[in-house]
Amino acid sequence: VVFFPDPWSKQQRQGHNKLLNAEICQKLAGLLEQDGFFWMKTDCAGYFNEVNGYFSSIDGMTASTSLPLRLEGHMTTFEKKFVQAGQPIYQAYWQRKAEVENPNAGPPNFC
Repeated sequence: VVFFPDPWSKQQRQGHNKLLNAEICQKLAGLLEQDGFFWMKTDCAGYFNEVNGYFSSIDGMTASTSLPLRLEGHMTTFEKKFVQAGQPIYQAYWQRKAEVENPNAGPPNFC
């Protein structure tokens, strides 16, 4: 779960400081077990689209903008302020669905 990362993501010169990039998203996806999930919220449409693109390109990851009921209703202080100001919030829930080889896993255990 990552809510409102990188307050500077709207500034072009700070793009190299982004928490979520292609490499980090690949590593996060590799750590997820089957049915594990990653949930992100941001107020920056461009950044959301970038991260969505990273996760969408990873085999076995599926995206949804409708959250499971157990996750509904979680709002950060920033999110409450943005919603009160009428600003849009972009969020998605990516889940590892298919059994795919985990690149971070060690050798198989045959014992």
